Amino acid sequence: PHNESAAWSEVMNTGAAAPLKVRVVLTDTTTTPRPRVLLGRTRDGACLWGLPGGAIDAKDNGDIIAAAKRETFEETGVACDSCENWRVAFCDDSRGIAVCSAALTAGASEQLDASRDPDQEFSELCFFGPEEVAAMDTDAVVWSDAQEYVAAVTRGAVAAVTGTLEG
Repeated sequence: PHNESAAWSEVMNTGAAAPLKVRVVLTDTTTTPRPRVLLGRTRDGACLWGLPGGAIDAKDNGDIIAAAKRETFEETGVACDSCENWRVAFCDDSRGIAVCSAALTAGASEQLDASRDPDQEFSELCFFGPEEVAAMDTDAVVWSDAQEYVAAVTRGAVAAVTGTLEG
C-alpha cells in the first residue's frame, strides 16, 4: 500500500511523464453494505457527472496524494482527515491523470458542500453505486473517464488501464 505522501518519483519508475491531474474515487460504505462513489454534476453547459479532481499545483510539491486531498476538499467540502486509506490506485498515462482513491469515514458525507469550491465546478454532489455509474450514458450523463475510473477502482480491475500500479 502507498503511504499518504506519494511523490511521482516514488510511484512510477517506468520513465513515464508525471501526471498533470488527479481524479479521486471516494467510496462510502458507512451507510450501505455496498460501496457507493461520490460524483459531482458539473456547472458547465453539459451538466455531466464527474469525479472530484484537478491540476497538480506547485503548492502540492509533486505530492499526488496532497493534490488529491486538496482537490477533494475544494470541490466537495470533505476534509482529508474524514477519509482513510488514501492511495494512488493507478495512473492513466494516456490522459496524464493519477487516479486516487479513499474511503469516507462515518459522518464524512455530512460535510458535503459543493459551494465551498472557489471555482464552483460542481452544482450538486451525489453518491451512486458502481453499477449505476456503469449504466450511465457517456454522451449525455457522465464523463467517460469517471465511468472508467470508478469501474477500475471498485472492481479492482486496474490492470485494464494504462499505467497500472496495482492489480
